[in-house]
Amino acid sequence: MNKQHLITYTQRHAFTAVSCKFFGDTASRAYTYKAAKALGLAVGDLAVVHTANSNVGFKVVEVVAINVEVDYSATFEYKWVVDKVDLTSYNKMRVAEQELLKELKEAELKKQFETELTAVAFTDAAAVARWNF
Repeated sequence: MNKQHLITYTQRHAFTAVSCKFFGDTASRAYTYKAAKALGLAVGDLAVVHTANSNVGFKVVEVVAINVEVDYSATFEYKWVVDKVDLTSYNKMRVAEQELLKELKEAELKKQFETELTAVAFTDAAAVARWNF
């Protein structure tokens, strides 16, 4: 048993092992990472992991299993989950953006309607009917 695995084993109460696949890569195999239990990872969560094979050293993965067994005889060192990806703020911003775009579109349509009404000076019933107001 290598020293790093022994440390992982003795810290099992605060740490766990999770199985992850690289995000967006449906063909990739699952890899095992060490993770702090305090992260509260669950299957389906996105997480950032440390990788040696990346130019930046980090990648986004999807958790596919939690509390998995580690191979204590492995000759490599398991890498860590850096943190859980929290999309809450990002999703709120996207919803707010969509609502703003909807409001802007409605305001533009209203302005177009008013412009058309002014142009026809309420004399063209077909133009008024097209706007359904």
